[in-house]
Amino acid sequence: MLPDCGGAIAALRMKSGDKAYDLLRPAALADIEARNLGHMSCLPLAPFATYTKDGYLRFGDEVVALGKVADAARLLPTYWTVQDASDTRATLTWYHEPGLWGWPWGFQILQRLRLSDEGLEIYLALTNIGAKPMPAGIGLRFTLDCRERTLLMGAQPVSSQESPPVRLGVKDLAFNAQPVEGCLQVQWPEAHLTLDLTLGGPFSIVNLRSR
Repeated sequence: MLPDCGGAIAALRMKSGDKAYDLLRPAALADIEARNLGHMSCLPLAPFATYTKDGYLRFGDEVVALGKVADAARLLPTYWTVQDASDTRATLTWYHEPGLWGWPWGFQILQRLRLSDEGLEIYLALTNIGAKPMPAGIGLRFTLDCRERTLLMGAQPVSSQESPPVRLGVKDLAFNAQPVEGCLQVQWPEAHLTLDLTLGGPFSIVNLRSR
């Protein structure tokens, strides 16, 4: 967990006997030191979790030029406040001042992580702290480890009518996936390893990348 790098996750591993398996593509030390958010294992997305057309956001009668934050659709490198932490859990918060990076509304985002024998649970919440309504969306971007043959099961690409399973190659890939019944599965057949991604609450789309 990297509170000083956009609240990102640098690695997620599972140990079995004397072996360790990366469930997400681990971030390199150089990328962590450079705060290269595009190479993190998991990244919280806010104040929106998709891309904006032409770098502009239209909300009611207001048009906002977002610049570079619109291209990445994520929090830029910044420090999160650690509210509490232990070996198995952490609670982080981040406050956005109105107008910072071209986003005119103020908000606070909370990220809570809990690690157990059943897996990793990530909770996100965004609160509008201004007096006026604001558009908002939050989510997570996962970077899959596709150095070996990888299959994505139970997911429908949002921008395509292709039926699952979707085969992911080892080259860069980025798309939004619609899980079937709220859950999708990543499989590494040669390693006999499976990762289940389950969505809860209002979340219905997973933002996936591979490296």
